[in-house]
Amino acid sequence: MAETTVRSSFPLAYTVDSFEDIDADVCRAYVNKDDFRLEQLSTSGSAMDVDMFICINHAYHAFVLCASRNRLSDFHKSLLYDEAIESLESVSEIPSYLLVHHFELRYKSAEQRMYKISAKMSLFCDIEKNVKKFYYIGHYEGINSKAMQIAACKAAPKKYSVLLHDCLEFAKVFCVECLAYCQNYKAIEAQVDKQLQGITITDKKVEALSRQVPSFGMAGNSLLGAVDASHFMSSGNKTKIVAVIVGMFLLLIYPVIVCVIVVQFWCPG
Repeated sequence: MAETTVRSSFPLAYTVDSFEDIDADVCRAYVNKDDFRLEQLSTSGSAMDVDMFICINHAYHAFVLCASRNRLSDFHKSLLYDEAIESLESVSEIPSYLLVHHFELRYKSAEQRMYKISAKMSLFCDIEKNVKKFYYIGHYEGINSKAMQIAACKAAPKKYSVLLHDCLEFAKVFCVECLAYCQNYKAIEAQVDKQLQGITITDKKVEALSRQVPSFGMAGNSLLGAVDASHFMSSGNKTKIVAVIVGMFLLLIYPVIVCVIVVQFWCPG
């Protein structure tokens, strides 16, 4: 992840204001920077093996889907994965009535541009219809729900930056932070890093370039008047996009036009 940032004029913009979905003990330990307590919480409770996906919904919003593969009992066998399958790389293979964890960064206040972290459990069938596309990240072994909540807290953006701390970047950082709490992190670390490279929300080249080259993102941010370009490009408002392109074009040719006019009408000879 690049570290270059562009500060917003509003000092609290693009920071997380709400952890209401996070366990109170986890939230308290994280806010107090109690590393010992966080370590205790990350190993408490039942560990599980999860297949982790970054999903994009039809509103171009990214979230993380964590599907557990632990068999609870023979009664639930039809709802869970076959133990013979080591890992799954498609959300279409997830049983419809499996309870899944999903984590995402959402606006708490769109006007103030302040975020909240959403950490919930739902039946997969209630989420499946909203998935436009997905990216398989990896198979995480021996991680518990509180460890994933700690990872979500650590992935929370601390300040406004260009194309680095939107919903997709939160999801990507979350997947990286979860590596510290799974038993097989050494085996999957390289795979996770590879899977996270090149993921975009819109598939537009401008978004991919701005994610890969921070200086391009900063330039685009300045030209767009400090607008978060990923949200802007995914908004689907073609009129705004065309207007910005025309405006950028005029800014580029304006000095040339002025020079030509000065030379033609004011310069002697």
